[in-house]
Amino acid sequence: GSLDSLKIQVEYVARQLGGCTVVRKGAGDIISDGTTTLICTETGSVRRCGGQGDVLSGSISTWLNWCLARQREEGKVAPVGGPTLAAYAGCVITRRCSAAAFRKHGRAMTAPDLLSEIASVMENLVPAVGNGLNPDGSLQGGWEPFAAHRVLEEPDVPRL
Repeated sequence: GSLDSLKIQVEYVARQLGGCTVVRKGAGDIISDGTTTLICTETGSVRRCGGQGDVLSGSISTWLNWCLARQREEGKVAPVGGPTLAAYAGCVITRRCSAAAFRKHGRAMTAPDLLSEIASVMENLVPAVGNGLNPDGSLQGGWEPFAAHRVLEEPDVPRL
């Protein structure tokens, strides 16, 4: 269906599930909690490989953990709901990893090739300062949990 009808469907499912965040992968990944909807149109690769969804879910889980930890520790709340923000960041990272892996491996790209791109993609998106840690061992600089908000500040992010 059209992007508008798919957006409506994703929002409906999210509301029916009590406001949980739903991600629908596609030409544009649709992310919604039933109230806030974001569409990730970041360029990925022309190749979809088995395991790419696993990379996506791992990325989302990592960002969600960081968002919730930051909220717990410092009381800071994401500019968009933490799960929605985490899902958007996970989609961007997965697509950028896919594009980088495809440039190196072409149609022979596999999910482990995406994994090997995560460090450079993350560093380009949210640079770490020094070793990325404060003296007490907590995350610092670009690796702090809410660095994901930078993803939403990029000019090509559709907000619906």
